[in-house]
Amino acid sequence: MQALQSPSRPGSRRVHGAAGVNLRRAAWRAQVHSPVVGIAADEVGALALACLSDTQSAMAVVDDWTKRGVELETIYLQGIAGACQVFGHWWQEDRVDFASVTLASATIQALLYELSPLFLEHANENTNGYSVLLLRSPSSQHSIGSFMLGEFFKRSGWSVSNLVVQNESQTQSLVQSEWFDVVGYSLCSDVCLELAQSLFPHIRRHCTNRGVQIMVGGPLVSANPAIATEIGAHLIGGDAREAQRLALQYVVAQGRNR
Repeated sequence: MQALQSPSRPGSRRVHGAAGVNLRRAAWRAQVHSPVVGIAADEVGALALACLSDTQSAMAVVDDWTKRGVELETIYLQGIAGACQVFGHWWQEDRVDFASVTLASATIQALLYELSPLFLEHANENTNGYSVLLLRSPSSQHSIGSFMLGEFFKRSGWSVSNLVVQNESQTQSLVQSEWFDVVGYSLCSDVCLELAQSLFPHIRRHCTNRGVQIMVGGPLVSANPAIATEIGAHLIGGDAREAQRLALQYVVAQGRNR
C-alpha cells in the first residue's frame, strides 16, 4: 500500500501549549456573534493530509478554521471526526498503509489533547450530577472516538470514567462500587460485538444503578441498528453531541433515585 504524502508548509510557525490555547480562546471569543460556519469536504481532506505530517501542520489547519469563525464543536464533529472517516476510506481503497494510519491517529489524538482545555473551559460550571462510563475493547486500535465522546459529556457537566475492558469481573467490580447513569460502548468489530454480548448482562445484573442505560454506537450499529436490541442496549448514539443529548434526555425522563 502506498502512503499518501502531506504537503509541507515551509516557514509555518504555530504557537502551542498555554500560549496557543490563549490565542485560540481570543479568536473564538471574537467570533462569538458570527453566523454558523461549516467545513467543506476538501477542507476535511486537507486536515487528513496534514495529520500525515505532524501536530503542528494539523493545528495550522484548525487555526485557519478558527480565524474564519468555525465553532469548536463543528471542528470536532465535522473536521476531526470527518478526517477520521477520510482515513477509513483511504484504508479501504488501499491508499494508506498501517504506519500512516497509526501516525495520523496519534496526530489526531494530540490535536484533541491540545484543544481540550479550550473545549472544556466552562465544563465545571455546567456540572449536572450525572455520570457515564465509557468502555473500550482492548482490541480497539485507538481511543479517538471514546475520547471525543467523553469530551462532549464533560462539556455538558457529566462525570466521565473510561475503562479498557480486560474481563467481566473487572467491569463488574467497577459498576458495583460506583454509580453510573449511562454506560457507553462502541461496536467497531465482531470482537467488540462478542464482548458486548457477554458483558452487558453482567452490567445490568450487578450495576449499583438498576436503571442504568446502556448506549451503543459505532459502525456495526450504523449498518444494522437491530443489533442494539439483540444485545440488550437501551440507546443508540449518533455523533458525540447527539449521543450526549440523547443520554441526558433519557436519564432526566427516567428520573434517578440513588
